[in-house]
Amino acid sequence: MRIILVTDAWEPQINGVYTTVKNTASALTQLGHEVLLLHPGLFWGIRLPFTGGVKLVFPFLKKKIKDFNPDHIHIFTEGPLGFSARRACSSSRLHFTTGYHTKFPQILNDWYGIPQSWTQCYLKWFHKLSKKILVPTRSTKGELVNESYLLAPADRIAVWGRGVDESYFFPPAWKRNALKIHSKRLICVSRAHPEKGLDDFCELSNSGFHCTFVGGGSYLNTLKRKYPKVHFSGPLPPEGVGRALRNADIFVFPSKNDTFGLVMLEANACGLPVVGYPVTGPKDWVQNGKNGYLAFDGSLPALKLATVLAIIHCSPQGAIGHASGHTWKKVSEDFLKFLHPCR
Repeated sequence: MRIILVTDAWEPQINGVYTTVKNTASALTQLGHEVLLLHPGLFWGIRLPFTGGVKLVFPFLKKKIKDFNPDHIHIFTEGPLGFSARRACSSSRLHFTTGYHTKFPQILNDWYGIPQSWTQCYLKWFHKLSKKILVPTRSTKGELVNESYLLAPADRIAVWGRGVDESYFFPPAWKRNALKIHSKRLICVSRAHPEKGLDDFCELSNSGFHCTFVGGGSYLNTLKRKYPKVHFSGPLPPEGVGRALRNADIFVFPSKNDTFGLVMLEANACGLPVVGYPVTGPKDWVQNGKNGYLAFDGSLPALKLATVLAIIHCSPQGAIGHASGHTWKKVSEDFLKFLHPCR
């Protein structure tokens, strides 16, 4: 099949959407499909300052899509390039599917004070023509079909899981059968932005935990000034992230604004139980006592308690087992089932 994938998330951004797109495109190619990946690096555009490399592009894609003659089109993101792809598909009367990966209404409200209702109206319009909207978790779907929002009817929204690249994210040999956690080395891997809840992670360094933060972004220097006990490695390539995870014991996911958090799966694959708040993403992935622990509420004391409980009750073996089988090949095979013919 000939498949077009469209994404606004691309290098130098390193996030879950970028990782999902890149690995899905690679797996689809290995499965024998012809893939045209449209990303901002292919077009002229404007980079937004203080965003970690976000690039705005508004190309005319109608001819490019027509020349490729796709069987399926999937638009991963609702940004400018996604908008351009939607416009081209609509004018050519081509069917397409879309993805919902980011809680833009909440994030844009926190960043710029934009009313959530405005962003929700745009997202409803954007996904209106989509034949299937793919989301990463059941709780995300639940939020989108809630009467107060209702992005789309439930039968048009499908849950599509995530995978892990086992060439980067694997446990050290001693952890494969380990039933105990022997130290208090905590790690968090994230973009350094205020909405990621990173102050809560860094505060754990003042409670007897050894904390390492991996990532870069506009909030990094602020965190360095506020939390001198935390080790900041800066952004690392995937192989570096894998090594950092293997050198830690517990992964802390403090964000309350993500739809999933692919790095939780990657941490489990390296033998780290995951600690997080009971919000969309962690509550879909974490099973208390097996592959991590959820805080009982959204407070910092609850996060501290969940971290202690994970150290006591969880094991590297349990974390590894929970991530087992989540390969990008399987995820991409599932992806194909949700695509809709263009014509």
